[in-house]
Amino acid sequence: MGTGKMIYPEKLEPANHFERTLTQDVYLPGKGFENIQHPDSPDLEQEDCLNVWLAVQNLIKAREYLDANPDQRIKIFLYTPSVGVGDPLTWKWLIFLNK
Repeated sequence: MGTGKMIYPEKLEPANHFERTLTQDVYLPGKGFENIQHPDSPDLEQEDCLNVWLAVQNLIKAREYLDANPDQRIKIFLYTPSVGVGDPLTWKWLIFLNK
């Protein structure tokens, strides 16, 4: 009933480590989003994925990725580290940018 343990990678950079650009435009992936949840998990709508993406689309790394890979599909996973009833405060969104 714990929250699990990440063994790879050993460490993730904190969110404040990544630079953001000050802009009002929205940078979207050419092929949209793919929900990569467990088959028993509830489906995420494209709108849910878009809301998650809007929180990070102004990161310089995210924009560089889309500049280099404009036709990619962004993969989004909602990590719920519990069995049974979970606490949404412990849930984490993972966004995969893969070439």
